[in-house]
Amino acid sequence: MLAKAREKFVDNGQVAFVESDSQHLHFVDNAFDVITAIQCHHYLNEDERKRAVCNCFRMLKPSGVFIIFENIKPLSETGTWIGLKRWGKYQRDCGKTTKEVEQHIARFGEKYFPISILDHLKLLRTVGFPCAEILWASYMQAGFYAIK
Repeated sequence: MLAKAREKFVDNGQVAFVESDSQHLHFVDNAFDVITAIQCHHYLNEDERKRAVCNCFRMLKPSGVFIIFENIKPLSETGTWIGLKRWGKYQRDCGKTTKEVEQHIARFGEKYFPISILDHLKLLRTVGFPCAEILWASYMQAGFYAIK
């Protein structure tokens, strides 16, 4: 994604691209206008996720925008079962074998730890974002934006 972004921007010395996990970024407070975290926080436990989001909040300038896209967990066990069945069907329809689909789905709650849309919004507001909203949702993924 960074390579694609670099292709789209003219190097005028005003744009910097940084690749790092968000809980370990060490930039000064109020350093960035925009921070994105795309499909990475669902691998973190609750404390690591909070630390990562707090760190992103800290590094954003006032009125800075945080954009995050993540796997999500439905609100109920039934919703999770339905979501995983739909996700498995989609993967099979796209050419994955039943074994590949089963292996991928078995990672849910074991190798990655999605949280619900409501928990995402609560976390964003808890760390200090006065504006935190859902941007997009499909299957078991969602995008959010938060403004400092």
